[in-house]
Amino acid sequence: MTTTYSQVCQDIFVSKICNKREGHFLEIGTCEPIKNNNTYLLENEYNWKGILVEFDKSFEEKYKIHRKNSVYIMEDATKINYKKVLDENNFPKNMDYLQIDLEVTNKSTLDTLILLNETVFDEYKFATVTFETDIYRGDYYNTREISRKIFSDRGYILVFPDISDFDDKKKYPFEDWYIHPDLIDNDIIKKLKTDQSLNYNEAIKIINDVCMSERDLYRNFINYLKDVDINNFRTHSVFNDMLEHNGPIFVDFAKSWLSNIEELNMINKEQMIKLIDLNDQLGNPIKEKITDSIVSVPNTIKYIYFGLLNIKYLLEKCINNFTMIEIGCGYGGQCVILLELFKIFNINVDKYVLIDLEEASNLQRKYVNTLIPNNNCVFLTNENYKKHDFGEKKYLFACYSLSEFADKTRKDYYDNLINNIGSGIIIWNRETIDLPKKFIIEEEKPLTGKYNKIVYF
Repeated sequence: MTTTYSQVCQDIFVSKICNKREGHFLEIGTCEPIKNNNTYLLENEYNWKGILVEFDKSFEEKYKIHRKNSVYIMEDATKINYKKVLDENNFPKNMDYLQIDLEVTNKSTLDTLILLNETVFDEYKFATVTFETDIYRGDYYNTREISRKIFSDRGYILVFPDISDFDDKKKYPFEDWYIHPDLIDNDIIKKLKTDQSLNYNEAIKIINDVCMSERDLYRNFINYLKDVDINNFRTHSVFNDMLEHNGPIFVDFAKSWLSNIEELNMINKEQMIKLIDLNDQLGNPIKEKITDSIVSVPNTIKYIYFGLLNIKYLLEKCINNFTMIEIGCGYGGQCVILLELFKIFNINVDKYVLIDLEEASNLQRKYVNTLIPNNNCVFLTNENYKKHDFGEKKYLFACYSLSEFADKTRKDYYDNLINNIGSGIIIWNRETIDLPKKFIIEEEKPLTGKYNKIVYF
């Protein structure tokens, strides 16, 4: 299990459900900044930021040292203008986590929730909530019943009621865990929801079973690639979860990508159909009806659109006779499309270098070499790319992968490769862009992720 700093794994609950970097939280009743804290993991490991509310001013110096990403307010939680604080700090209306952990015996817990309900909940939603009732100590001010009605009226689903800590003899139910269905997939909520009081270990086991993290998904994907059938790999659910994606949402995306391709006016329909047919012929992919005349894997349309953006940028900057570098190359579909577009536009590429994990690189080699046998591709791994001679003139394309890397890995790519590349395009899908170069940002259209942008450098 991931390291937890919380008393009963609240940080694991939130991180697994939200499954994101750079989230936002409101933590009311912070106490210690690290130990038994529900947001330190989120801030320290996933770069979240939030508002820490704590009445005990003795913690202020610790917050300055250990919680530099967040705003802290050392005041009575029942008297804060939370809406003003959230507005002034430009927090999103759809937040990721709310904690209320105060003192039920003096009514501050309930009064603070009522204050939020009256002043904040009309505009702000929280994907996850942990609300401490301390019901094992007694039913003070009917806090549990009133709080459950408030959250229910606001649309929250109580997925884990009366979460308990325990000793060898007895459970101590003290907290309710909620999820908002507008912000978290309903299928996940249905699988998690229980009416039973569970100890936190039981709840976390259910969460781990239901909410497989991106890292877990990628681990399964890599294991799948070790013995992949090149003729059928695109039908497997593990592959589709990671790379291909199907369904109504992606059909709508594909229609928008088609519209973008038409606006670019760089290839005709016959050329586009040939590109689709080329990339969709291997691996037994799941095709969708995009228009009356086009049946394709949605992502193939995306590869054509992104491919044309790269061609347009290369032509604008008069780049020719260069090394094409792609980082995080999926199964090789983007490479196949770009190789064909280079031919259409008479762009000479000295070599096309694909960099990925070893298992993914092996699949890319099989895929590209099967569809385009006589190519100039070089398949490198994240372990050996540093030793490769890329040549003087280099151009980069990376679709999502670079921004999804751990900070240390991304910095390694910056230091060892990207700082020496003159131009390129990165499709970025996290809030903060830390590219150590001058760049221009263009909004992704259609917007397939909250923070997605097209970055030109």
